[in-house]
This record gives sequence, structure tokens and C-alpha cells, in this order.
Amino acid sequence: MNYKKACEILDVNNDISIQNIKKQYRLKALLYHPDKNQSDDANTKFQEISEAYQYLLDSEQDSEDDDNRDEMLSNMDYKYYLFMFLKNTIKGNSQEPLLYAILKKTTTLCSEKALQLLQNLEKPSLIKIYEILTKNKQYLHIESDLLDKIEQLIGEKIENDECVILQPCIDDLFENNLYKLTINQHIYIVPLWHTHMVYDNSGNDVYVKCFPILDDHIEIDKHNNIHIQHKETLDNIWKSKELYLNIGNKRVDVPIDQIALKPDQVICIKHAGISQINSDNIYDVSQKSHIYVYLKLL
Repeated sequence: MNYKKACEILDVNNDISIQNIKKQYRLKALLYHPDKNQSDDANTKFQEISEAYQYLLDSEQDSEDDDNRDEMLSNMDYKYYLFMFLKNTIKGNSQEPLLYAILKKTTTLCSEKALQLLQNLEKPSLIKIYEILTKNKQYLHIESDLLDKIEQLIGEKIENDECVILQPCIDDLFENNLYKLTINQHIYIVPLWHTHMVYDNSGNDVYVKCFPILDDHIEIDKHNNIHIQHKETLDNIWKSKELYLNIGNKRVDVPIDQIALKPDQVICIKHAGISQINSDNIYDVSQKSHIYVYLKLL
């Protein structure tokens, strides 16, 4: 529960006072009380209403006559809301505890000590911290000088990194082909159906990006699904009793029973595409993506 959500649940956005909070709670509680409301979600709604009421009541108890909402963020409360903001910013990141701890220290230390702390970070964590601080500098009161120094630090760390661009054809993707990459006597086996890979090279990073060579009417999305534009006459489909497309050397049959009598439609051919990306096992080819055919009947 948070302040905004609690206000929305009780509908008290325009009149935030203890009297109105109690009034709205009584109205909402009567409306969704399980004894009076037999709907499936009544219990859940009633519980949310009770939680919102208690949350707002606690927030307003010491400031009943205070209409200035900014006072809630002053003094000791400011740090609490600041750290909650930081935690929500990195929520879902695999390194959430580490990033949160570093962000917390960075925003409370002086610039010199904060920079000393950041110097020992690995590149991915440092770049993530920099992105968060830059995006939210007005809320975190981060000095521009500190951001400039962090940017310089990132530049030093990536100075010797390499970026390799590969351009496989669509057949390479369907055939799960691998590319042997040699850099400084290090050999890397690159799965070409991945969009990007990062390899370690004696402390430096090797960034490999794959940009497949595709015809103008074909696209591949971030999930490796294939999107293909196709025009066909209804007469041809009727005569041949079939519709197939050639994607590179691969023949893809479009199910006739999925074709509707309308000019524009999207037909999904499930699990007929290229291998999906598995970050935990980069050479896994067991799961296939979908093919979406954007069919225009003429």
C-alpha cells in the first residue's frame, strides 16, 4: 500500500482530511462488506478498503489541519521516501539488493566518497547506477560534477572494450548456426539467433551484436518472433488450395482454415520460427518463436 493508491481506493484525492477519510471509509465499507455484497471480489475489495483507511489515518493523525502535502517529505520522512523511491527504481533487477545498497550510500555520501565507492564497481553495475542517477538527478539532488566524474569513470572502464557486428542471413537463424569469433587468441562461439552477447576478454568486454540481413517485408522482434507482410489474391488461394511463404530457404505453410474472408488479417503460426533466446543456456534451441503473417487479400 502507498499514499497514492490509498487515496484512489477511498476516492479522497480532492479532500484529504481525517473527517473525509472516515466518511469515505464508511461508504466504501458498506458497499463492499462481504455480508452485504455477494460478488466474488467483495472480500478482496473490503480488505483493500480497510488497509487504505488505516494507512491514510496513520498518515493524517498528526497533521489534521495541515493542507500542505509536501510537509510529509520533510526532515526524517524525506530519507524514508527517498530510499523507498530508490528501491522501486531498481525493482525486478537481478542485482537489486546490491544496487539498492550502493544507491543508498551514493545519495548520502559526499561526492568524493561516493566516487571512491563507485570506482570499485563492475561495469554493468556502474552503468546502471549512472543511468538511475542521471534520470532522477532532480529528485536525488545529485551534483552535476559527480555525474560528470562517473561518466568519465565509465569511459575509462570501457576504453579497451571491443564491439563486433555480425550480419547473419535468415537461414543462419533457422539452422541455429554458430559463429567462431577469435579476438586476441581467445575463441568465442557466438549463437547467431541471439541479438547481443557480452564476453570477457582478459578483463575487457567484447560486445557482439547480431543484425540479421532481412528482406524489407520481414522483421524480427525482441522475442525472436518473425513478422512477415504478404499479399495474395483470393483467387490463387482458391485454385491452389494452399498458401505457403518462403523465408530464406525455409517453406512456411499458412493454414488455410485460418484465413478469413476479409482484406487484412494477422495469422499466427505458433512455434514455427527461429530459436528463442535463453539467457540461462545460450545454446538452447528447444523453444521456437512464432511467425506472424500479415496477410492482405487482393
